[in-house]
Amino acid sequence: MKELLSFLNFDAKTQDGITNITVWLAIIVYFLFINFFVAPINVPNEPSNYTLYLFVLFVPAAIKLIFFSGDPISHKVNAEAVFFQSQFPDAYVAEKFKIDKPLAQHLWFKALDKREKDGEIKRTYQYGYTCRLVYYIRRLMTAFAVVSILCLFGETAYKYYISYWHWVGWAVIWSSFANLYNLKGKLFYLLHVAGISAYLSLANKTGAKPTGVWARWKHINDRNKAWIDQFETLQDFKSFTSLTEISIPKQQ
Repeated sequence: MKELLSFLNFDAKTQDGITNITVWLAIIVYFLFINFFVAPINVPNEPSNYTLYLFVLFVPAAIKLIFFSGDPISHKVNAEAVFFQSQFPDAYVAEKFKIDKPLAQHLWFKALDKREKDGEIKRTYQYGYTCRLVYYIRRLMTAFAVVSILCLFGETAYKYYISYWHWVGWAVIWSSFANLYNLKGKLFYLLHVAGISAYLSLANKTGAKPTGVWARWKHINDRNKAWIDQFETLQDFKSFTSLTEISIPKQQ
């Protein structure tokens, strides 16, 4: 039960909170699509069946596993994912000390363990998962917008050809579209998911001058890289990751 209640944490300043926001947004978008385009969702007034609905409690855990277990943003090659990966401090460690990436990752994560109570590290995780929220939700909204358009097109075509098997003009096609079941609700849904997708794209741009979450991600990792620059040699950095307490070399 405690694990299930953890999915009700929506604190946008924590990793779990941002993850839950992402998961629940995905669930809401999915069920609204089902409601408008497939069949209206109606919970029957039959208490004897309510135990079956408890399976819905496992949906957030499944969605979380689908979204975050593979973590596509960390290995895909699209513009946003590449920008996200380019800011990783371990890549900077590899470049600065001229070492292989696996060793750089190992040392950086050991350094994270030493700095786990550092506010900058907490913000690094927070901004990283905010990037994931924007990355996954924008794609999800775009996908449902496209599927919604295809459904509207398909329903219109079906309604048209079920009555006419030959071309009779655009007016009849428009009439078939206008008479679709719950057309206003479907268009309302489509405009919302398309609008959110467009907003997330316009407000969060990568590139030389990133904006939105990508700007915050770059800013916090620039600070992480500045922290790494306090170590002049690889041995200094290794010493920090290996010892419980060690004084950090002062900047020149």
